[in-house]
Amino acid sequence: MIGLENACTLTDPVEVRGMDAMLFDTQCNGEGVAYDGGRVMLMATRAGIAIISDGSVVEWTRCPN
Repeated sequence: MIGLENACTLTDPVEVRGMDAMLFDTQCNGEGVAYDGGRVMLMATRAGIAIISDGSVVEWTRCPN
């Protein structure tokens, strides 16, 4: 998963029962520093994908074809 000035490797995927979602552990790098990004859930939405972690939700919108 690549964001602005950081990137995270997603590992140990677990399906979330009853939802179109997966839970991952993350290891990240930002501005030259490696850190444990914790757990993150990726969930499909009508517009793209929701990224849920530690009480926050960010939605990435799918690019038009």
